[in-house]
Amino acid sequence: MEQLNYLSLLPEIVIILAGILVIAADLIIDKKDNIISEVISVLGLIIALFLTGNQFLNPEIISQNNMLISDSYAVFFKVALIILSLMVILISSHHIRERGITHRAEYFTFILFATVGMMIMAGSLDLVTVYVGLELMAISIYILVGISRTEFLSNEAALKYFLLGLLATAFLLYGISFTYGMFGTTNLVVIKNFLQNNTTANSGYILVLVFLVIAFGFKVAAVPFHMWTPDAYEGAMTPVTGFMSVGPKLAAFAVLGRVFVYSLLTLKAEWTLILTIVSILTMTVGNVVAIAQTNIKRMLAYSSIAHAGYCLMGLVAAGGLAGSLGLQSVLFYLSGYLFMNVGAFSIIIFLNKKGISGSELDDFSGLNERYPGIALMMSVILLSLAGVPPTTGFAGKLYVFMAAVKSKYMFLAVIGVLNSVIALYYYLRIIVYMYMKKPADLKEETNRSVPLLLVLGIAVVAILVLGIYPEPVLNFAKSAAGGMF
Repeated sequence: MEQLNYLSLLPEIVIILAGILVIAADLIIDKKDNIISEVISVLGLIIALFLTGNQFLNPEIISQNNMLISDSYAVFFKVALIILSLMVILISSHHIRERGITHRAEYFTFILFATVGMMIMAGSLDLVTVYVGLELMAISIYILVGISRTEFLSNEAALKYFLLGLLATAFLLYGISFTYGMFGTTNLVVIKNFLQNNTTANSGYILVLVFLVIAFGFKVAAVPFHMWTPDAYEGAMTPVTGFMSVGPKLAAFAVLGRVFVYSLLTLKAEWTLILTIVSILTMTVGNVVAIAQTNIKRMLAYSSIAHAGYCLMGLVAAGGLAGSLGLQSVLFYLSGYLFMNVGAFSIIIFLNKKGISGSELDDFSGLNERYPGIALMMSVILLSLAGVPPTTGFAGKLYVFMAAVKSKYMFLAVIGVLNSVIALYYYLRIIVYMYMKKPADLKEETNRSVPLLLVLGIAVVAILVLGIYPEPVLNFAKSAAGGMF
């Protein structure tokens, strides 16, 4: 590798070193109440964020070899992933102490390693590298989901996620092997060039597409590969749920964009048909089943499934006349989704106390009387998830629907709008509970840690700013998406 390639990999190297230092420091400093793990993790991520931003501002650092690339597309996702990890570590610090998690160093290390795996996926130019990054991410998250070893739900969630994750990995490996059989390579650039020079249809291509859609459909929780989602979200510790609800989606959509929109664009007629069907099923099933949920974490799980459907609509549009606009809308949507989901799970953590999980619908009863500021912030988050202006949720859906219409997928946009109306019901139901129900207990103690409140404040401000003034992030997304065409 050339020197520039090493420079472009500095963010990942820094985060890996931070993870190793966290473990080493925990062995050296024998104090159970120390915060050295959090401090090292946060500093490592901040340095990595600076280095990643520097790649975008200094294009001469951007480079590639046969396996990895650090272009503006990869940088966009890396910035989002680092911000996500920073927020999750900050909301975890006080919560894991209250939950009695003694192996804190391992907890933060696996968050860092999972982040590196997702960053590798975002910058992969070869399906083998995608697999390596995916496994680093997946193994770390399997452990994080089951890190509350004394809790039955956590163990059950980890086992289900692990077993179904193995199945998805098997489909990915089959997809990679069939890809190699069809094209004689797993390199995305070589595959792109091969398809451009060989336009003859081959039925084997459909098999490759199906295997890849199944593998990454699992990671984005698309229907019918979503079965693990509600149980894993409910059983995992709440900060882990927030992390896994956003991180794997970001990484998987980064790969889907790179594989389908860039490498397999010649086969767009085939994969847009497959993704159109999956998008409709994902939106509809996610929103309809969410209506019946009384556990907020399970409701957000099905909400997460529905949001994956909206993003898949953007990918379909990227394969049509909208082109770059479709992929740009997906990138913008995901950036807003990051703040919405982390904010929602932060409020669940805030309400968590002994005897109250903070994740049941009744736990939100009369929240406005107890904590009017928290109720207001939760309302903003919920309205954004529903797609109500002037929030980032509205802006994100607007751009996705516009891209679908421009690509002549009017019916898909109409289905998306109808699903948004359905979603409005179960989001507004929580607001009704917060403002119109009587509180059960006016004197409970909550998780008032400063980092948690800081993250919650940042999330709400970002939701409003991205909804009112989306241009900076849109321009970043436009620059990132443009390189795929």
